[in-house]
Amino acid sequence: MAAAGSLKLIYCPQYRGKVKFEDQKRYYTDVKLDYLQKGEIQNGVLTCGVSFRRLSLWYKQGSIVFTVTQPPTLDSVKDYEYRYPHYYTLDEDTTRVLRSGGHVGAALDIYVKSPFVNPKIELLERNSRRLVGRVCVSGLNLPSGHTLHISTHYDRRAGIWLDGYDAINYVDIRDNIFFKLPPNTDCIMKITDENNSNITATVNVFEYFRTV
Repeated sequence: MAAAGSLKLIYCPQYRGKVKFEDQKRYYTDVKLDYLQKGEIQNGVLTCGVSFRRLSLWYKQGSIVFTVTQPPTLDSVKDYEYRYPHYYTLDEDTTRVLRSGGHVGAALDIYVKSPFVNPKIELLERNSRRLVGRVCVSGLNLPSGHTLHISTHYDRRAGIWLDGYDAINYVDIRDNIFFKLPPNTDCIMKITDENNSNITATVNVFEYFRTV
């Protein structure tokens, strides 16, 4: 345990022995082991004192996977000789609605799979369309097999990487790139690129709670 350094504590407030652990409602908190006292056997059980230091609030983690599909080409669009009284957009193919139920802004881990050309990730409030934050990438034209990772955590885990290497130089840092998902607010995440590529993205949402 001492060698592990950073650990997680798990709290299951409604634990029932007959229910599988993976089906329980679980809250996590990141901790660091301060010390582990010498153990003693009491009533046939080895016990020892342990001191942890909490590094985060309690949080829940959820995951959303969606695919950004390529819009139809001009060859597949039908022409009409009259004006059609409705308008359609392609936003349903490039957006997903996110909502956090925590007490503070939820951190995000976003994984965007190539191929892509200068991808852009935006988070907007659904009703007001206010821009919460965005990451605009430039100088990246990549085939399949690469992963852009954006982390908006509160601690040192925040950052932007390409295949595990620091990629902060590829983004416009004048934007709010380490944005959080506002609590109890419907938001829209939109992922696009300059080539209308078919992109698969995974978004991990960390809902933080002051108390559980």
